[in-house]
Amino acid sequence: MRLQSKYFILIGLTVIIFNSCNNNSQSQEIPEEFKNYITETSYPVEYKGIIPFYGREKMEVPSFITKQQALEDIEMFEYLLSTSYSGFEYWKYKGVDFESYFAGLRDFVNKNDTLLIEEFEEALSKILTQIYDGHISIIGTNRNTAYRHKSVYYCDILADETEHGIFKVLDSRFDMVKVGDLFTQNDRGKYLFKTLSPKGKNHYLIGRLSSDVVTSEKLSFNDKIIQVPFFRSRLTFAKFNDPESFYIKRENNIPIVRINSFANELYPAMKKFMNSGKELKEERKILINIMFNGGGSSLFPQTFIQNLNGVMQWETHWAILKSPPIVEYFAKYDLSSMPDISPDFKNLILSNREELADYRSSPSKKWEFTSTHNENMSGSYTGTLIILTNRSVHSAGEAFVGASQSIKNRIVIGENTGGVAQFSSACGYYLPNSRFIANLPRHFILIPGLEECIGYLPDYWLNTTEPVKEVMDWLNDPDNYRFSYSNSYHDMLKKLDISAVLPKEANVIPPDPEVPETLAKFSGKWYGVSNGVLDHLLVVEKINHSLEVDAIYAWGVASQWGLRPGWQRFKGRFENHKLILTDEKSRVKITYKFSSDDYIDAMYERPGVYDRIELTKLDK
Repeated sequence: MRLQSKYFILIGLTVIIFNSCNNNSQSQEIPEEFKNYITETSYPVEYKGIIPFYGREKMEVPSFITKQQALEDIEMFEYLLSTSYSGFEYWKYKGVDFESYFAGLRDFVNKNDTLLIEEFEEALSKILTQIYDGHISIIGTNRNTAYRHKSVYYCDILADETEHGIFKVLDSRFDMVKVGDLFTQNDRGKYLFKTLSPKGKNHYLIGRLSSDVVTSEKLSFNDKIIQVPFFRSRLTFAKFNDPESFYIKRENNIPIVRINSFANELYPAMKKFMNSGKELKEERKILINIMFNGGGSSLFPQTFIQNLNGVMQWETHWAILKSPPIVEYFAKYDLSSMPDISPDFKNLILSNREELADYRSSPSKKWEFTSTHNENMSGSYTGTLIILTNRSVHSAGEAFVGASQSIKNRIVIGENTGGVAQFSSACGYYLPNSRFIANLPRHFILIPGLEECIGYLPDYWLNTTEPVKEVMDWLNDPDNYRFSYSNSYHDMLKKLDISAVLPKEANVIPPDPEVPETLAKFSGKWYGVSNGVLDHLLVVEKINHSLEVDAIYAWGVASQWGLRPGWQRFKGRFENHKLILTDEKSRVKITYKFSSDDYIDAMYERPGVYDRIELTKLDK
């Protein structure tokens, strides 16, 4: 029997289903959508006690691990994957050989009596290279993920489609391509990304959608092949001075709704957001900015759409996993430390506490299924809803895009969302000896139009550091609006308003000649924006022949976090081609590693905070 439900909560922590008519998974048939992947709705498993991790201060990872300890961790990891990871059956169907992986992992461990923790971490994390999943991760000395977003890389060229199907260059910041040149690429369709245009016109950004970094492409202009440089989207440098997680401001009588999180812990603000759907029902145009919304509870965006439109329809198909580790994970939550969580999340914790004894005495792995379908119901909102998205819109943020399909006049602008939704609601488990944290999703969700690591595609693409201004210019003067690149990508980097404060004596000295090239590349200035809020600036001033590093980490303003701009000097070190800055007193650790020649990934860690930032070389 299929469960019927009205709302879902889709978050990095949990899902709650409302109005279910039956909670007995054994009485359910496996829906057609899942039959390729799931063959049994319930079967017995072994019970193993877990050590849950709830995102607060994590246990210290040891420097090495014995063979016996490593084998115990492998056994626990295999147990957790097979019983408590919602993607286990899916990826087996897709050809991932988990048995060979674990056999090879044990062979590797058995070669030595002890292992360096980094070596064990690298071997254990190799399984993540075989799957695509934005929620699964292994956190050890690094944050190891299976997330590889397919992003658009742009060149500084804009094209206009003429009435004869010819694409003429309208704007260019690349010297070898001039305004008026013709874009004559044979397979040009994969390079054209429709952007905001004047009425009656179709303008396109020239770019490339890719999982790998694109630094240049050979393209044809005027029937001549030219090597054209490509760059990351300027949206990665967009910043929003958010005083709160949710607020509304007006510009030219158009409400601009900003919502940067749907976290359960923000429930008081979420209530205001949901109720604002009723207050905005008479507006002719609404701009909703969900850029950098990393998720939370999808109940909140769905209720907002319901309140605004009178109808909320979103086709989704869910397989919800329960197992002893999952039940124990929620049962062990400390409710006293979570005063502002939603009532529904609290009920989830309490219900798992009631079930824990049964799962200990009769441990089993169970699936429950539920679906929603579009019923072609017409909503009451007759205005236009414009939604701003980017690659950092994940999980419940993507649920907003999905649920907003209920609205007749809806336009999505920006870039494709993160594509972190097919496997959702991750629970965190410690491996007992290494103290690695395995974050494993417990929901398997099939959503038409939403592909993992690709997300929802926008109706119009943007390549600007000021997306709200660009959209408002278009809304206020649709007849005469035209996007143009005000400067080249490299000039844009030079002119960025970097509010991070650096000491006057910050100087970059070329690395000693003895420094290996792979490490010498860290030298210089690197910049990125964390969550659309906080400037992150790294200056690697000096790398000497002993591979000692003098570096500065600087940060900007984040009023909602009470942060003022500042900087700190570090003595850095290299480990496995990664640059690591540590402050033992403040318990801060920042790890930098190259993702390509011009970009590095930064992982900022302190108790309760794990933040990944992508940095760009400023002084190439």
